[in-house]
Amino acid sequence: MRGAYPGAGRVREEKSLAIDPYNLPEPDIVVLRSDSSAYVRRHPSGPETLLVVELSWSSQRRDRRKASIYAAGGVDVYWILDLETRRLEVRTAPVDDAYQVTQLLGEDDVIDLPESEHRWTVRDLLP
Repeated sequence: MRGAYPGAGRVREEKSLAIDPYNLPEPDIVVLRSDSSAYVRRHPSGPETLLVVELSWSSQRRDRRKASIYAAGGVDVYWILDLETRRLEVRTAPVDDAYQVTQLLGEDDVIDLPESEHRWTVRDLLP
């Protein structure tokens, strides 16, 4: 994913995201709108992200519950990559604490990366 977003540090792995004073989740992958050097002294917030990705093997239920936290925090695009079923759940259009649009994509479906010219199949994202 790093190659899809030029600029050092735009992709962060397992680093905190400041949603609100009570929620500081550590998503598996966060793609930031700008270089991560801006976050040396603070955690990025939801509106400063292009994409949040959770990789789920046995945590699908928990990761779906996180959707309300990310939506409330202003994360525009939230992906759950379900490794067990080999599907990608794409959530967009957050309003309050819920995403208004959810798409389920199979291995052969194509996904456009937010604010990138890259397109991948779901299979490309899977291990």
